Amino acid sequence: MLDMGCGYGGLTLYTSRFLNIAETHGVDIDEERLSSSNARGILTHSVDLSKDRLPFEDKYFDIVISHGVIEHLFFIDNLLAEAFRVLSDGGYLVLSLPNLSGYVNRVALMMGYQPREVEISNRRLFGVFPFYPKHPIGHIHSFTLQACKEALSYYGFKVIRTTGLAPRVLRKEVVSHYRLFDLLTRSCDYLFARSPTLARRYIVLAEKLGSAGG
Repeated sequence: MLDMGCGYGGLTLYTSRFLNIAETHGVDIDEERLSSSNARGILTHSVDLSKDRLPFEDKYFDIVISHGVIEHLFFIDNLLAEAFRVLSDGGYLVLSLPNLSGYVNRVALMMGYQPREVEISNRRLFGVFPFYPKHPIGHIHSFTLQACKEALSYYGFKVIRTTGLAPRVLRKEVVSHYRLFDLLTRSCDYLFARSPTLARRYIVLAEKLGSAGG
């Protein structure tokens, strides 16, 4: 298994153990995070996923995962093309990312606010709901489930399953005088959490098929 953007390795290790993976690799651009992942027993490699070729042979992996990484890249082409190259035929790709068409972003746009995951500055958040902290975290963009499906198809993948996610980060960020919004968010998360088109995040399971368009 390969984790494209393994970070500190916690989720990588959990997934590897859950799936009983014999050999687990992780790539990242941050040396501190790579060191942490390596200490957990993950075979690590320094790679810039926006442009670098992965240091593996074609069709080397059965599973490739990438969680919370795509939103930090300007373009997704290299990541998807490389994932296709290193996956065995019939291998699986698992992605999770913020949902541009999630209900919070839809409400934000209707009210004239900027979607949280589309940052326009690396110094400060501009135009977002006032309950968000004002420091950016490098979320350059997010995209809709439809865009994700089309991109995966172009690069030779067939989407097998999608589901929505309801992360709790937003609720932790809400300060005391936004308790009403917190209550509304909890209620909406309960309603939309399993809808990949409306949830705040979604996860996609895709299978490698024929030749990639890229």
